[in-house]
Amino acid sequence: MATYVAILDIGHGNSAIIHDEERAIIIDAGPRDGILKYLTENGISKIDAAILSHADADHIGGLLNVIDSEKFEVGTVWLNTDSIKSTVIKDDLAWAIHRSSTKLNTSLSPDSFDLIKIGSVQIDVLAPSAYLTSKGPGQKDRKGRQLTTNSISAIIRVSNEEENLVLFSGDVDEVGLENIKEDSIDIRSRILVFPHHGGSSGHNTKQFTNDLLAEVKPDRVIFSIARTRFKNPSPEIVKTIRKFDKDIWITCTQLSTHCSQKDISVQGAFVEKEISKGYQKKHCCSGSIVIDVSQNLEVPDKQAHRAFVNKHVTSPLCVK
Repeated sequence: MATYVAILDIGHGNSAIIHDEERAIIIDAGPRDGILKYLTENGISKIDAAILSHADADHIGGLLNVIDSEKFEVGTVWLNTDSIKSTVIKDDLAWAIHRSSTKLNTSLSPDSFDLIKIGSVQIDVLAPSAYLTSKGPGQKDRKGRQLTTNSISAIIRVSNEEENLVLFSGDVDEVGLENIKEDSIDIRSRILVFPHHGGSSGHNTKQFTNDLLAEVKPDRVIFSIARTRFKNPSPEIVKTIRKFDKDIWITCTQLSTHCSQKDISVQGAFVEKEISKGYQKKHCCSGSIVIDVSQNLEVPDKQAHRAFVNKHVTSPLCVK
């Protein structure tokens, strides 16, 4: 039975789904309807759990459409309590969950979360610690550092028997990462979905990037971005990654304006057009990334993506 890890091009935000023929887990839900479209097009009506890294709208908003729809059954939603992040979307989602049969668990840490197995993979929550979640945003950690929503952003890893496959880092910031290092948490993984969509995660972007790479040791870094919103990823971050290890494969779900000021007239043949938000506008670079774990197959693969970039992108950040 095939097991899929789909990292979705939903524009500016994060959303992924891990599933086989019997079970499905959502990791973040993006801002709007991208996750709903993927579920519909793949015939998935039952979601065992939705694990939301933190309460930002671009990570939780899409789940509201799923919960409100009568087409889907969602077992449990995991999201840490955050009294600072008071938004209409967060309140609407909490109310929709309250009015449904879905359970809401407001304690998401390694102590409270039991790993979930789907097919050939398992899903673990590595951080934040129960200590940080008990304090919450607005408080200070044991070293007097201010905690924000991003400081308690959950770090979620998907692994199989052979390797730590994908690390979903949410929007973890410098304080969150420092606590991970001080607690000696192993966050190594082959693929890193970079936090904060390649934007700033604190006061020292270069140091944060180097520290994160040193902890994760990835061979691939993915930026989940929108071409038309903000100017991510930061060239400083990409340059730091390339300097850290020139062999790291860097990809963006959509084409950064740093790489091409103008829209390009073609779209990569490898792009999963049905589930990539930027496809119709020709905004995709890698588009949605789908990994068939059972066959160790990634779409797009490195050669196809690199050929597209070399042929069509005028000033790509990801290559020299």
